[in-house]
Amino acid sequence: MKKIKIAIFGLGRIGGTHLKNILSHPKCEIKYIFDPNLDKVNFFKKKYNVKVAKNSSEIFKDKAVDVVYISSSTNSHLDLIIKAIKSKKFIFCEKPIDLDLNKINKFKNICNNYKKTLQIGFNRRYDPSISNLVNKCKKKKIGNIEKVIVTSRDRSAPSKDYIKVSGGILRDCSIHDIDLINNIFDKDKIKEVFCYASNLFDKNIKKLNDHDTVVSIFKTYKGKIGIINNSRRSVYGYDQRVEVFGSKGMLQMKNINENNILEYNSKSTESKPKHLNFFLERYSDSFKIQLDDFINSVVKNKKARVSFEDCRKTLIICEALYKSIKMRKSIRVNIN
Repeated sequence: MKKIKIAIFGLGRIGGTHLKNILSHPKCEIKYIFDPNLDKVNFFKKKYNVKVAKNSSEIFKDKAVDVVYISSSTNSHLDLIIKAIKSKKFIFCEKPIDLDLNKINKFKNICNNYKKTLQIGFNRRYDPSISNLVNKCKKKKIGNIEKVIVTSRDRSAPSKDYIKVSGGILRDCSIHDIDLINNIFDKDKIKEVFCYASNLFDKNIKKLNDHDTVVSIFKTYKGKIGIINNSRRSVYGYDQRVEVFGSKGMLQMKNINENNILEYNSKSTESKPKHLNFFLERYSDSFKIQLDDFINSVVKNKKARVSFEDCRKTLIICEALYKSIKMRKSIRVNIN
């Protein structure tokens, strides 16, 4: 069987995870790696004995490259997508597509109408627990959904350099949670949003005009309510919980701990191990399942499960939330 040849842009924490998973996939072969950071490139070249591209043009000109995998800095995503389209490559790109919504809208038609697989990296859709919860919602296991509450808190704030290019907590963190709420509400679209944002503990985040603590509220056209609470700090571990309340009951997705052992002793009962520490641990399986689904889409040349348009719509909601913070009022969402 001919292996799918992949070139990967960006070798940061996500890119390194993608590279490892691609190398382990039986249908994949790494053709090139590329990153402007020579230390990262040399580290992975030595570790995995992979070829380093001299520049991005070498990748796009090489007809042997089937897939371009984009996990570089956010401000490079859309430019690389457009180059990959012109080179007729299959495309996987991490979220978000770009930080400039006007730029995204300018290229939405060419991206939405692209004839080859173009997938955006909302990896949490592939998490078994989240996928199971969404499926139960769509099958109306708890009747008509009335309210969704999502808690998403990082173990600790990322570096100052990462914060500079992340696009802010809403585009970096909340975007996954917004995508989840969109999937749960399904055809009942979000009509208006309101967002409270604060700076309570991280000076670097405040200096960069970002926020470390956020609560976002959503209302659909049929009146359903969504709430997302995000934080860049959680001293007890990576905190990921979902509660869906409906007319016939409730679904809950709880945190995943290091193991499932409960300890009983003279000082405590049902003492649990710590939560997992980082998103790469919590969602390690979802990255592998996501890759497998993408490769199957490439083999069949079919539309991706997570599209450019899915991400664009989510970013429109992010922009409305930022507008709410600035104007201190609820904002009508206009997806067009």
